[in-house]
Amino acid sequence: MRLQAVLLCSAICAAPLYAEPTKPLGEVTEIRESLLAVGMAYRITEKCANLHPRYIKGISYLNAIKNRARELGYSDAAIEAYVNSPQEKQALEAEGVRRLAEKGASGDAGEAYCKVGRSEIEQGTLIGGFLW
Repeated sequence: MRLQAVLLCSAICAAPLYAEPTKPLGEVTEIRESLLAVGMAYRITEKCANLHPRYIKGISYLNAIKNRARELGYSDAAIEAYVNSPQEKQALEAEGVRRLAEKGASGDAGEAYCKVGRSEIEQGTLIGGFLW
């Protein structure tokens, strides 16, 4: 009987740890910024023929982001819904394009993207870490 009471108390106390967070995943700065960095690096490689993506590093990092979302309490279903949402993809892409433009890369000016990419690599930024 005493063991059952301890187990029940443990389950009740631990329940909040496993509850789905109320904040939408797209509003979690850590996750959003990480995804933006990967997306911006990929866009740079699309526009700059002289820089290439570090595919394995990028895939590993995306898996780490997913694991971090799980650690924060998001279910696989919530994560999948977020990453597969056309609205979220569009919003992230628009933000990435805006930030790259602020850095001097916009439109189809490949050399501008190369310059930004090389700068990110030289500065050792997260974006630069996905490029070579």
